[in-house]
Amino acid sequence: MTNRQRLWRIFGPVIVACVLVALVLVIPWHEHHSNKTIQRAAVSISPTVFKNKSIKTQAIGKKHPYYVPFFGSSELNRMDRFHPAVMAARYHHYRPFLFGAKGTQSLPQLFNMNMMSAQMKNGKAVFIISPQWFVKQGVLPAAFKYYDGTYANLLWLKQANPRSPYDRYTAKRLNQLLGDNGTVGSDARKIAAGKSLNSWDRSLINFKIDLLQNQDNLFSGLNINS
Repeated sequence: MTNRQRLWRIFGPVIVACVLVALVLVIPWHEHHSNKTIQRAAVSISPTVFKNKSIKTQAIGKKHPYYVPFFGSSELNRMDRFHPAVMAARYHHYRPFLFGAKGTQSLPQLFNMNMMSAQMKNGKAVFIISPQWFVKQGVLPAAFKYYDGTYANLLWLKQANPRSPYDRYTAKRLNQLLGDNGTVGSDARKIAAGKSLNSWDRSLINFKIDLLQNQDNLFSGLNINS
């Protein structure tokens, strides 16, 4: 056996595995989630669902059954007769899709809603506002990072307008909470300074969005608490 053959026997399977993984992540996947998966996700209050897109956009875009997004924070963890899921079960007009837990204040919810803005247009939504949303220092960095996802950040940066004072402030807060490192931090800093993203920035954002979208479609339905 030659040295080349020996090396291939050692490293060949690793190379093939890496190529297969790369193909899985790069090739577009269009996952259609079952009604059972969506129903579990709707009441799971899962960070995985909160950070990703495919399950919630499919749910909010459905007409039968009709899902209404409920945006809140720690109140959604308290299960009693006034809980949205309990009340909805009585009237059968809609099903609540719960977004929020301890730490999901206004900024995490902004990125969450941006991911499904097309599905929410002209629709209904419920907000459960608590005093912690209005504290001077804003959301705590640890709480923000727990519910924040790169996928949501990139989707927001893709459409952020540096001429908008609202977008500049959002980008400033994102940069403060995440720092300058990485694509999100550096691009947020540009938007906060009123600068437009260049073609390279946008190409990198689109490439990363495609990868994260494929991961979302493949894996987001696997880790949902029932």
